Order: sequence, then structure tokens, then C-alpha cells
Amino acid sequence: MCIRDRFIPAYDINGGENVAVTAVVYNESNTTNIDVLGPLYVGTCVNPAIVYVYIDDIYLGEMSLDFVNDTYEYTIDPAIYNDGYHTIKFVITDSAGHSTESSITLLFDTTAPVITFVSPLQGEFLNDVGEFQVAVTELIGIHNVSLYIDGIGGTYHETFNLTYNSQTGYWELAALDISGLPVGPYNISVYVYDIAMNLGYAHITVYIDHLSPVISVNNMPTYVEAAVNLSKYITVTDDYSLNAVKYRVDQGVWYDLSPGSNSWFWNTEGLPDGLHTLTIWAQDIAGKTSTLDIQIYVDNNAPTGRIIAPTENENLSGIYVITVQVSDSVGIKSVNFNIDDVFNGTLIYDSTQNVYTYSLDTCLLYTSDAADELDGVD
Repeated sequence: MCIRDRFIPAYDINGGENVAVTAVVYNESNTTNIDVLGPLYVGTCVNPAIVYVYIDDIYLGEMSLDFVNDTYEYTIDPAIYNDGYHTIKFVITDSAGHSTESSITLLFDTTAPVITFVSPLQGEFLNDVGEFQVAVTELIGIHNVSLYIDGIGGTYHETFNLTYNSQTGYWELAALDISGLPVGPYNISVYVYDIAMNLGYAHITVYIDHLSPVISVNNMPTYVEAAVNLSKYITVTDDYSLNAVKYRVDQGVWYDLSPGSNSWFWNTEGLPDGLHTLTIWAQDIAGKTSTLDIQIYVDNNAPTGRIIAPTENENLSGIYVITVQVSDSVGIKSVNFNIDDVFNGTLIYDSTQNVYTYSLDTCLLYTSDAADELDGVD
């Protein structure tokens, strides 16, 4: 609080004309001292004047006379009054009964500004751009608002001045590019000085995370059947921790893949054989997501087929072309045939007729009274 000199008109104790009386107001350790400075003695006067003090028209007491320094003093503690402007009034009376009064206006401010974070909040995750907003409660006036960003572990330190946005009513630092900052925790501190240089302080801890979860597929088979344990083939990792991991098949319902969830066992038996899209979706606690599509064949059913030639109980001779027709939703790997449960050959696909054929030299077969059986479509 600054020193202010005020001229106070007064009468001396002999009833003379106005005498120049100076009131000096100063502050030390939040305590305001008001000194009324002489002249206390005129000629041979020995009776001092009496000075009464009021604040906002409320009587405080009588000022004490310091004979050594020839001053009047009274101590006021601003901390017991509301912040704001207050009127200090002096009523000066001499021994002859003459009196006069004067007043000064002082600004009391002993309360530090109060800071409330609007954005970000405690524990929040930031991505590539930081938006900083704080609300400041201060009755008298704000001198400046500063924001400090400190990477825990000494990874980063920077100071910024916040500016007041009259539309939002907040002190702001908008669109700060933090894409180059290392991933990790950061302390965000705000310091506010009011016009009396009282300091307000608040801080939060936030986390910077530019990276999405990583979904990895390890040796996933191209063809699956029955129940598949996805945990054997799929792993999901993140710099912090995961919020959720899910999967779905062909734009269907999402299933939870949280640790310990039974959904890690994918039951394929309800799906038709053929190509399907298995989608893995992951989200970390920062809200960043990753998605991976896996093309995979479900094959729970055996191929179907029929023997076109030979027919039942037909007699074979010479070079005979065995012909079969085979179909499968996933595809045919091979068609073999056995004679009397003994492998005899692999048929060749004829794309023009959509059949599988094999030229059998019946002369190489042994003879038997019983009919030989032909099988082996797989």
C-alpha cells in the first residue's frame, strides 16, 4: 500500500487559524499506520490536541501522541475488513474546544486471488493441442496471470501469459501446439498477482498422449473352425493403459475383450463357411482409438461331392476316367481317391466342366471276385 500525504485543516490549541497538519498513511506487513504530523505546539502551548479516528463512519478510537517524533498514530489491520475502498476520517479537537475533520480514502486488499481450472482438469489427457482456461475470482483487480508447464522429470519447462477473454469470462491460452512434447505427466501451474501484489496459486497434473493403442496379430491362421482363442494371436498395448478392447465380425455386434473376458473365445460355429472380416477395436484412457481388420476364413463344414463316373456296380476296363463333382464354401485343397481304403491318386480339376478327373489304368489293378469300392472325396 502506497504512502499518501494529505492536508488536514486544524486549529491550534489557542484557537488560531487553520494550521497545516499532514496525515501520512503507509503499510507494513498488511498493517496500515496513520500518522498525523505536527505542528503540535504553537508558541508556548503545552496542551496537545485530541485526534479521533473513524473508518466508514464507525468510531475506532483515539490516536496516540508520540512526543519523541511529534506525531499521532493509530494502527488499523486491513485483514479484518472486506477488500475494497474504505474512508478513514480524523476528527481533531484542541483544548479550547475547536475541532475540524478530514478524511482520506484507502484501498484495502489482503485477499489472494482464487483460481479455478476450467480446462484442462486434474488427471485429464491432452493430445496434440492444448486449450487452457482458468477462472479467477478477485474483487479489486488483476495485475497478471501466468501459466507454467513443467514436464515431470525435467522433460520440459515453459511459461506463458494468459489473456482475458471477455466473452467467456476466463483467462485463456488457446490452441497451444504440444504435439512435439514427450509423452508423459506434466504439472500445470497458474500464478495470479492482483494489483496489491497478493499472489494466488493453483496447479493440476495432466498427461500428454499423442499415441494410439497398438494392435498386433501374431501367427493368426487363415482358416479357422469351431472356437478360436483370440488371445493366442492378438495383443493390444498402449503407453498408459487401455480403456476398452472389443471385436466384431462382419459389422456385427461388438464383444468385449477385456482381460479375463470369455469373449476372447470366438465361437465360429454360428457363421457360414467363407471369408469374414474380424475387426479389433481398442481405446486407451486418453480416448485415442485404433482399429484393425483381419480377413479370415471360417471353415466348419466338410466339402460335399458326388461321383459322376463310374456309377454303382459298373465294370471298369482299360483306361477309365474317374469323374467327381466337389463343392465347398471355402475352397477345395485336393481331391483324392482310394480303392479298398488304399490311396490310389489325386484328381485334377477340369475348369471347363467344373469337375475333378483321374485317368485310371485298370490293367494295373489286381482282380477280385468282390466289387472294389471307390471313395476319397475330401
